[in-house]
Amino acid sequence: MKNNMRDKRFYIRIAVALAALLTALSPVFFLGLRGSYYYHYEQPDQMIPEPGCAETLMLSPERVATQYFIPQKHHLASLFYYIVAIPGNPGDAVLRAEIKDPGGALLWSSQKKLTDIGNAVISEEKVRVKGDPLRVTPGQVYSLSLSVTGCPGDEFPSLVITDDPGTVPGLMGFSKDTGALLDPEKNIYMGYGYPREASPWVVFFSFALCLTLSFMLIRYFVLEGSFSFPAGARNVFSALILILWFLMSVPDIVNRLLGVNLDPSWRWFLNIAHEKGYVFGRDVFFSYGPLGFVYYLMNVENPGTYVAGLVIWAGLFLLHAWLLIRVYKAVKECRISAMALFLAFLFYACSFHESWTDNYILYLTALSLVLYDRGDKKAAVPLNLLLCFSFFGKITGFIGGFAMTTIYAVMRAITDKGPAKDRLKILFLHLPSAVMMIALFMVYSRSLSALSGYLYNIYDNVSGFNQTQQMNDAYSPMDFRCFFTILAFYLLILAIFFLRDRRRSALTLALGMPLFSAYKYGVTAHGMECSAWIAVMPLSAFFLTLPLWGKPEEDREHDMGKGLIFAVSLSAVVISVVFSLCSHGSLEDIKNNIRAKAYTVSHLGESTNDPALYTDYPLPEKILNETRGHSVGIYPWNLAYGAEYTDMDLRFSPPVYDGEEVYNPWLDRLSAEYYRERGPEYIILQ
Repeated sequence: MKNNMRDKRFYIRIAVALAALLTALSPVFFLGLRGSYYYHYEQPDQMIPEPGCAETLMLSPERVATQYFIPQKHHLASLFYYIVAIPGNPGDAVLRAEIKDPGGALLWSSQKKLTDIGNAVISEEKVRVKGDPLRVTPGQVYSLSLSVTGCPGDEFPSLVITDDPGTVPGLMGFSKDTGALLDPEKNIYMGYGYPREASPWVVFFSFALCLTLSFMLIRYFVLEGSFSFPAGARNVFSALILILWFLMSVPDIVNRLLGVNLDPSWRWFLNIAHEKGYVFGRDVFFSYGPLGFVYYLMNVENPGTYVAGLVIWAGLFLLHAWLLIRVYKAVKECRISAMALFLAFLFYACSFHESWTDNYILYLTALSLVLYDRGDKKAAVPLNLLLCFSFFGKITGFIGGFAMTTIYAVMRAITDKGPAKDRLKILFLHLPSAVMMIALFMVYSRSLSALSGYLYNIYDNVSGFNQTQQMNDAYSPMDFRCFFTILAFYLLILAIFFLRDRRRSALTLALGMPLFSAYKYGVTAHGMECSAWIAVMPLSAFFLTLPLWGKPEEDREHDMGKGLIFAVSLSAVVISVVFSLCSHGSLEDIKNNIRAKAYTVSHLGESTNDPALYTDYPLPEKILNETRGHSVGIYPWNLAYGAEYTDMDLRFSPPVYDGEEVYNPWLDRLSAEYYRERGPEYIILQ
């Protein structure tokens, strides 16, 4: 028996050592040794040639226009060019682009039909090799050649060229005399898009973290070293972690109105909807509800709504502080381990992109659920309050939190031991929130039909968006590798819990829901950025559930089963680090985010209307005079003109901004009825 146990321990040590080795090497696999790239691609802000400052170069079949450029970074993501005089009937003619290295070897080529290129507008060509941006070497000279084949007759498109590279942001190129095709002093009017790269400090931090955690893993579970330290030191360490976590995770609560286009417009509407008399579920149907203004709070001549939003945020921050105090108490009582707390914070800090209000509420919901599972029954109160708040705030946030709580309750009812009557009680965990939602909405709307419309909107609005906004290139191959590696580790942890401790699998499965939401959002028009901030914050609470050092260090036994869980969870943390570095985050983001929050706190009384709003987005006087005294609609979504022209009698369609109704037939029908029966007298078009 002892020999079998000894053999088992030996094989487990081998498995843990292998996990440590893979953890240490993961940055090499994901980051490479010569720098990494982010998902966000930097590109020229604008490329519109000024009249009189540019010439053109006709691309005949015999002519190849070559431009030499020096890359700014280690990867080239895209090309931006400006072509004019495209034939009216180009047939199957194509524009061919080639990039060669300093030695003349072909690195990348592309063929694009002229029918797919806009005339006299900026066109983008993505530079990809096996799905990833082209790796180049800064400081070396590369060549870009453009040519056209298949044009009928004698009509050929022309490239715009310039003698001032500084007029094109991000150009960083120069031309040489190649067969007298281009003057040595002139450049093709093109821009080069580069991914944001990890700073040397970020790369160093990633490698140092992986090596340090790998050493800890081997020392504890292979060499059987100890990490025990006095309870007092452990408590101080935990308190510092919780304070830092609070400061990093609270969002910047006040938004500035910077323009009149899509996102600023609907956010502005949320802040003035109540004062304009609009009732959600009766007059408008949107992704946010009556408390949606709290998520994007603005001080735009709406003192009642703005002050109410500040009061609500003060309450949410106090609730957050209360939850973290309960976490600290659970650590002191060893219901949550200090190491699990450290891993939870590490996961959040290393995967940090930005604290957004949407995922912050879901994160607090997950934190409440963890505390409840760890035996803190008082956590059911904030859990229900947060579910109720998200019901009136944001639809997708409510669906995520409610689904998370429901999955947890159902799994607990299945996996708990004891009489069925006692186990079924857990199914009523979020019943108080459901009762509050219905009661408070009736107080708000005083209409059963509005309640019915609001509930139907929760389903139809979200499902329609996800069905119509899919994008094939939202994820790069690197994104897929990182995402599915994290998902694989999560499923492995879930499998271990299900085999060893089925009760714990309830919380593990529930808190993993943001991973699936992350994929859903990542493949829509929102892209990887939205995917990351939806998943990271609530998923960080998952690590609080890991059974690591649940007893005081001096009393614990050397549990190899827990060692396996620690090994895979540690590897998941490290993989998340490189995932964040390769996709979207940086240490600079943390500094900028904290600085922005400090500015907001010290300038709460300022108007959030950007002064440039009144000069950059003017409406012609003729339109203002013609519509004065009449109701006005704006198609499709530049609604924030209403913030600039406050005396305008602006009317809003049922989906808030026009165009959203294409998501589903239900919204389309509501919009048709609105314009047929009670639409505005005038419509300002794009």
